[in-house]
Amino acid sequence: MKFLRLEFQAFGSYPNREVVDFTTLEQKGLFVVTGPTGSGKTTIFDALAYALFNELPGERSGQGAEHRSQHARPEHRTEVTLDFEVDNTHYRVTRTPRQERQKLKGSGVTKEDPTASLVKVVNGTEQPVTTGAEKVEKECKALVGLSASEFQRVVLLPQGRFTQFLLATEGQREELLGQLFDGQTYKTALAHLKDEAARLGKEVG
Repeated sequence: MKFLRLEFQAFGSYPNREVVDFTTLEQKGLFVVTGPTGSGKTTIFDALAYALFNELPGERSGQGAEHRSQHARPEHRTEVTLDFEVDNTHYRVTRTPRQERQKLKGSGVTKEDPTASLVKVVNGTEQPVTTGAEKVEKECKALVGLSASEFQRVVLLPQGRFTQFLLATEGQREELLGQLFDGQTYKTALAHLKDEAARLGKEVG
């Protein structure tokens, strides 16, 4: 999977519409999201996770999770759109959370239900894939090949864990990587291969 473009409005710490074009960094192969504490770095990763899996990472997830920026203007709708590529196919997922907005006529506000859509983009034209929060989440999981928790472990390395990783000893680093990437599958495979090697060695002997 490759991220192409992220666009969000009135989301997290950003009250206005913001665009992150990942394709401008494509030639570099590696880039960093950096800035002072509180500058909104985490919100970018929150938007990625929300677009794909309909939840915020870590302790901020759950039914009561707050997606809307507290600084957004009332008429600005909270929404996130992510363009990504899987097997050379361009997809676009768009989500809006449950939110209040100004009424189109008269004064006051009205509650708006959450929405979600997933489309293929072929030669600039959108081709519908599915709609609805649960269906879009299921389709995105299949496309990405990761669950929300796996995505958070592999893609969104927790900030506190990063410092811990840099200062860890070799043994501690191995244990920490095992927690982050869930290496039990590989440990099981390694144990199986060792057992097979021992069995075949005895058979040859």
